Amino acid sequence: MNSKHLLLLLLMLGLFACNNTAQKGTTTQATTEEQNEEAVATDEATESVEEIVAAADEATEDGEETTAAADEAAEGSEETTAKADEAAEGDEETTAKADEAAEGSEETTAKADEAADETIAENENDAAIEAARKEALKGAPQGIEFLKVGAAAPMTSKKLKDISGKDLSVEDVKGDKGLLVMFSCNTCPYVIGWEDRYTELAKMCEENGIGMMTVNSNEAKRDNDDSFEAMKTHAKEKNYTFAYVVDDNSEMAKAYGATRTPDVFLFDKDLNLVYQGAIDDNMKDASKVTKPYLKNAIQSMLDGKEINPAKTKSIGCTIKWKKA
Repeated sequence: MNSKHLLLLLLMLGLFACNNTAQKGTTTQATTEEQNEEAVATDEATESVEEIVAAADEATEDGEETTAAADEAAEGSEETTAKADEAAEGDEETTAKADEAAEGSEETTAKADEAADETIAENENDAAIEAARKEALKGAPQGIEFLKVGAAAPMTSKKLKDISGKDLSVEDVKGDKGLLVMFSCNTCPYVIGWEDRYTELAKMCEENGIGMMTVNSNEAKRDNDDSFEAMKTHAKEKNYTFAYVVDDNSEMAKAYGATRTPDVFLFDKDLNLVYQGAIDDNMKDASKVTKPYLKNAIQSMLDGKEINPAKTKSIGCTIKWKKA
């Protein structure tokens, strides 16, 4: 017998006890009508008790269902927690792999920097310079002669079409103190890397009586990236304040022995070559330059001092020669 049935039994016994007590205390004989009324009352009481018990049963069932739902929710929560733990472990593994990748990237960058340092160190090595020149000549037209330090500038009266629309020669552009000739172009990554220094060099030259001319000798790209119109557009975008001329058939590049872009040639007031090579030792970042070769050469020339080094390795894209 469970607690519900016990409760029902106790309530019925209580009702019977009350009825017996009432009968014993009555001094008059109860009528049949009164007994019927009491029986009805007893039935109603019994029904009420049964309703209470039924309600209790429903409440108990609801409680059991709620408990079951709570247990299921708890199990779901445990599963969710387990999945979250697995996800967290996955995140930790991913983070660990990302850290390893980052370390690998740092090592790669460090090796690239070391290689760059070695390349820069070779800039002033005569053997390395000559080897680089020979390498650059592969695929170049026959008969190119490298201009040596001390040699006179060739083709000084040759007229070249400038982006201004004028025809200019070396003699037209040179200043009282000398001339800077740079073989350049529009799209070479090395030119783009160093190009932010062009304007500064132009200012230095202008302030010190040195003419400046940039020469585009990429004859093989004259119909697209290095066309005359593309040169004008590029010069405008980069705020060129100096001559930028077309070298038809790369004749000037051949005469000077220029093989790359950029390739720098600095001449004194008598148009004798005093420096040839690179602008500086860091084309990627001007703030990290440790050896501003060209600036030093210009200043030494102006001061009447020996230029050292007088030649460095030109680093850049090869000039795009037109095939015969």
